[in-house]
Amino acid sequence: MSIQDQLQALRLPVICSPMFIASTPRLVIEQCKAGFVGSFPALNARPQAMFADWLDEISETLAAVPA
Repeated sequence: MSIQDQLQALRLPVICSPMFIASTPRLVIEQCKAGFVGSFPALNARPQAMFADWLDEISETLAAVPA
């Protein structure tokens, strides 16, 4: 499914603002499960190598959620 298809499937046009320090994969996952666009600042993943791990965690968790 393309990003455009995913955005059109949103129940509400809501994007959750990334919050410095507070936004984590767990928050983004819950936002996405609730039908919103979740986000986090890349800077929150420290050390920098953790960024890829966070993206993997979000992708894998959301892939396991029934549509």
